[in-house]
Amino acid sequence: MKILASFIKVNLILLIFLAGLGLCQETIVAEGEAPIIMGHVRDAYCQALNKAMENAVNQALLLVLPKPNKSIIENAKDFIKSYNILQQNCTNFYKVQIEARIDWEKLAKDLSKRDLLFTGDGEGIILLFKAPSSDIDIKPQIFPILERFFLILGLRPITSTIEEEKILDYAYNSGIPLVFIFSLKIASVMEGWKIIGKGELMETLHKRVIAEIIEQRSVNHERGGIDALTISAQDLTHHLVMRLSSPLQSWLKKQKKKIHKVILRVLDVHTYSDVFSLLKEFSEIAGMRHICLREVSPGEVAYEGYYSNPISYLLNELATHGFLIDGIKRKQIFIHR
Repeated sequence: MKILASFIKVNLILLIFLAGLGLCQETIVAEGEAPIIMGHVRDAYCQALNKAMENAVNQALLLVLPKPNKSIIENAKDFIKSYNILQQNCTNFYKVQIEARIDWEKLAKDLSKRDLLFTGDGEGIILLFKAPSSDIDIKPQIFPILERFFLILGLRPITSTIEEEKILDYAYNSGIPLVFIFSLKIASVMEGWKIIGKGELMETLHKRVIAEIIEQRSVNHERGGIDALTISAQDLTHHLVMRLSSPLQSWLKKQKKKIHKVILRVLDVHTYSDVFSLLKEFSEIAGMRHICLREVSPGEVAYEGYYSNPISYLLNELATHGFLIDGIKRKQIFIHR
């Protein structure tokens, strides 16, 4: 009872970020089984393994889709980078449990190509989790749901140690367009406990709230203790992010319409090694697409590409890469290190 009482305290808030997780957000644990027919154990093993991969991808899809997509699941292997076998045994059935490392970027692009989702291009999002301090560590059960939801929508979760009141300024200055703050509160009531979850998605350019979603769950004493609370918190989180999907996709769609053609003119570049090193560096900026070498002249190189975020974000991104902005003229940005 002492542990349980500690669990429902809400007076202290703990800020928990992605890096603190023991679980890797890229992996999903899944199981598969198949009957052993006429002693063909190897065939049963292969079928069970394929089924486990399908179940892993299906778990990922159910974060954003209301029902499984058969055509994607049938090609589950294409979306799994690697896997480890955690357990396996056989009687009349061969059963296998795997930890699958999902190729989230490939899966997001495939969902976008099929017009099932409108996904991002690797834009950053800072994820901040506020939870009641307690002796019970609930974050490993909650955080993977949040992380995987943003990954499958083509976003890039980012870790920070900045305080909440400074998070929007930090994100804007770092060229990160989105912040998501998730808070979880647990209150003791006569019948048991009430869990309240609140998700706040914010755009950092205008410091405005894109979506604010609240979910509640009640847990009766008769349903159990800590396990029942954890399961209810997971269910709450899953439904909250499902409701977040539509406004987030709408925001991403609007951003795609605001694609800017840009020319980056870099001064004081004197070697071909630097020319191609800069090309690689610019291509890795989130939101930058189809970047290519435009022209090379003594001491100056121009790169041309398309940027899908506001230009102010690009300027901040360039600053974080160590560039100084010399000037802006129409589509051209003059920079040097």
